Amino acid sequence: MKIRIVFALISLFSMNAFCQTDNNEIKVQGKAIIYETPELMIVNISVSAKDSIYSECSDKLVINYNLIEKAFMNNGISKKDLKSGGLNINESYSWSGRERKKDGYSGNISVELELPYNPKSLNIVMNTLKGNEFPVSYNLSFKLSKDQKEKLLQKSIELAIEDAKIKAKYIANSLNVTLGEIKDVNFGYTSYQNDLLTSETDVFFVLDEEEEVEQALNLNPQKMEIKKTLGIIWKINQ
Repeated sequence: MKIRIVFALISLFSMNAFCQTDNNEIKVQGKAIIYETPELMIVNISVSAKDSIYSECSDKLVINYNLIEKAFMNNGISKKDLKSGGLNINESYSWSGRERKKDGYSGNISVELELPYNPKSLNIVMNTLKGNEFPVSYNLSFKLSKDQKEKLLQKSIELAIEDAKIKAKYIANSLNVTLGEIKDVNFGYTSYQNDLLTSETDVFFVLDEEEEVEQALNLNPQKMEIKKTLGIIWKINQ
């Protein structure tokens, strides 16, 4: 796993924004930023059907879902990997001039497929879904795997602590004091929206179901930025 690490060294020259001294203590905010390419590919699929009769719409929806399930199985993807998110059927309306008229029912089933990302799995999905025998819409996104999250969390905490130590030593040296024991570590402190423990941002690539893809496709997932911030309080030895 390749990890790109960025230290915010510029913060060393603006200590007032990240630390304070009070009651013979030094309070420092340590920060780490890591960039990593996600390993997982998420395919969100919407299976649809429409008919003037409710029961026919429901039957068509089941048939279309079974066709997709069979198509994926024929291409080597187990139906266990297809996770159904829900089914809904609603009344459908159309407009005739200024008058809205009921013209039947429309339904859809949401399906999620999660696979390790590589060009081969991507093109299997693309070639399966571009078949004209079932009406679908879909989009692709990428996310970090569980193993990535665990490793990046550990690494980001280590780097944030190291960053805090460096800042605290600079401050102590500037004040002609020495650092004592650590009084408190505020692990929950963060000022960043994309903190690894609070939220995760996925990068979406929306693909048109009607677009013809004649050649193999190899997407380059954008790297995700993981930020971890924590606060450490040291006692000061005079």
